[in-house]
Amino acid sequence: MFSSVGSCSIHQNPVDIREARHRLVSQIGLQGNIDPGVLFGSKDLIRHLILETLQKAGHYRHILNLGHGVLPNTPEEDVACFFNAISS
Repeated sequence: MFSSVGSCSIHQNPVDIREARHRLVSQIGLQGNIDPGVLFGSKDLIRHLILETLQKAGHYRHILNLGHGVLPNTPEEDVACFFNAISS
């Protein structure tokens, strides 16, 4: 059914990435699903949502990214927190 699809971008709202992973065959990669507005929150919130999203997406074929990229006026230290949390 999905023989020509390699990956699917998942918007952060209203799609839960765990549900997307469940509905799509395991051979399809998922991309997403962090709301870029999260980067205006606390560093604890940023780290929590990243870890939660990684856990929900599973340990295979997943590219973690922001839904629409970095928004204007996003604090640089929060962008750094995003990348540091992914790397740890």
